[in-house]
Amino acid sequence: MNSVQQIWNKRFAEYVKELRTYLKFMFNDHLLFVLLFLVGGGAYWYQGWLDEIPSNFPASFVIALIWTSTVCYAHVRTLLKEADMVYMIPLEHEFRPYFRKAFVTSYWMQLYPLVLVTVVLIPLYVRVFQTTPLGLFMAFGLLLGLKLWNQWMQWLTSFFSDRMHHIRDFIVRVLISYAVIYFFLQNAYLFLFITSVIAVAYSWYSYRAVKQKPINWEQLIADEGRRQNRFYQIANLFTDVPKLKNQVKRRKWLDWVLKRVSYHQRNTYMYLFIRSFLRSGDYFGVFSRLLVIGLLLILFLPMQLFGSVMVSVAVLFLTGLQLVGLYKQHDLLLLPNLYPVKSEWKRGSFLRLLSQLLMVQATVLALGTILQVGMMEGLLQLVLTLLFSISLVTFYIGKRYIKP
Repeated sequence: MNSVQQIWNKRFAEYVKELRTYLKFMFNDHLLFVLLFLVGGGAYWYQGWLDEIPSNFPASFVIALIWTSTVCYAHVRTLLKEADMVYMIPLEHEFRPYFRKAFVTSYWMQLYPLVLVTVVLIPLYVRVFQTTPLGLFMAFGLLLGLKLWNQWMQWLTSFFSDRMHHIRDFIVRVLISYAVIYFFLQNAYLFLFITSVIAVAYSWYSYRAVKQKPINWEQLIADEGRRQNRFYQIANLFTDVPKLKNQVKRRKWLDWVLKRVSYHQRNTYMYLFIRSFLRSGDYFGVFSRLLVIGLLLILFLPMQLFGSVMVSVAVLFLTGLQLVGLYKQHDLLLLPNLYPVKSEWKRGSFLRLLSQLLMVQATVLALGTILQVGMMEGLLQLVLTLLFSISLVTFYIGKRYIKP
């Protein structure tokens, strides 16, 4: 039993050590300055918006949606490795303390985003609902309970390998969590009680379904590998990460983009970068998700030109940093080094592609502002964000990350 506990303690210590190592590279002076600028600008806009919040603003819907997305992001960091499939399965009956520690540690670590989001929403919550300190305490206690429930349900789901089962469970958790928070905000305690009973019944049903099942080691190891690789992708923007694994998926419906690249020696790396971007689940996914999130914020949150510009700048900046890793993706491969092309062509092709991608994002976000705010505001935002995209690529990314 002690040996299993020592395995967890050793792995968690190695995980924290590796996390601290990469965070030193990630939170450098430049990033902290940009974050300080974004937080300061966002706080200024947030305070001004609270002073003029419209009476028809759907506060309950928005707050419940944000809190639901936070509490439903729940998982257990098991820190399992691929070799455990061979060496640890015989000790499965002794691994209960290991997974218990993993569950508790994961819960405490994932409370940080919940606390941060709650702190941001408190001014809006107090302004709209005129709540008391006791009401805030009760709301946060409810969120802690929902967070624990979501993590427990996610753990029970890990016993199944069927992807559709995971999707169904996630949808059920989102609906129940949203209903509980929304009914609490509306003081609809009868419906809150009924929804809570449904949540307990669903938990009991799920527990009975997996009670006799063995631990799904393959699923747990795969999930842990994906989460760790996601962190490596972010860290790879600031330093080389030898353990990073890339995933490739063909998107045939985007092949027409490659056909627009003219057949010329100077476009060798342009073709390679575009092909890698379109088929990489990491970079294409980040580009798409950030664009959708920014567009939804502009369309559904009532904000003026300043708020739309701040959201667009944040999306463009984050996208630009996330895509920097694409430049070094093929450096360890032998074949690209044999291309009969000049090294400066590689740098120029990447910066040109990055500028075009950011311009696409800036244009789509400006269209959202035109629909939400107005034509003149959207056109002004388009000009400002296009200038920001060019400056970001030329003077920041091109000088700091993609040096000549």
